[in-house]
Amino acid sequence: MHLAMRMLLAGLLLVVAGAAGATAQVPDRIFIKGRDYALDTNPLEGQLRDRPGFPPENVSRSTANWRGYVAHWAIDGDRLLLRRVEVRLYDRQTEQESVIDLLPELSPRARRWPPPGTAVR
Repeated sequence: MHLAMRMLLAGLLLVVAGAAGATAQVPDRIFIKGRDYALDTNPLEGQLRDRPGFPPENVSRSTANWRGYVAHWAIDGDRLLLRRVEVRLYDRQTEQESVIDLLPELSPRARRWPPPGTAVR
């Protein structure tokens, strides 16, 4: 009987573990030497989590992006620069989705990279 209970418990654990799959999250992005890469961390998460009004009420969330934003970073020489903080918004009246950059709102003195008018491949 003891063995039968163990086998039943093991079978239940396998079923529960299989049903508890999670959606992968959209990663932040980093631009290094002309190439775009997925960033396996979210450096802004701690700063934005408790920020009043962030993310905006009408942020368009999905199971692939629970944090509500994607940060875009770049390496410029020996500096790590935040290029933009992309947020998708949903307008219930028009039923349209739009993408905005919250970087100017989050840090009005932030230096943009690349500078306006500079092409980035």
